[in-house]
Amino acid sequence: MIKPINDYVLLEEVMQETTTKSGIIVNTEEEPEDNIGLVVAVSDSVKNIKVNDKVIFESYHTKKVKHDGKEYLMISEKDILGIIE
Repeated sequence: MIKPINDYVLLEEVMQETTTKSGIIVNTEEEPEDNIGLVVAVSDSVKNIKVNDKVIFESYHTKKVKHDGKEYLMISEKDILGIIE
């Protein structure tokens, strides 16, 4: 696993789904309205965000990283806008 340093947070992007009127769930290829991620790891200096938090973040400040065949996003704590409760 990747251990972030220097106020960074490692996210797994949460794909948003749309449900049609008939109840069919469709994954959209469009740009999502909100960028939502699941926190996978945090640096020791990050205090307000913890592993397994679901967060909204600024997408243009992320760095895509691949590890063990999975794709993650690395982002600074200051670019996370909020925690979804």
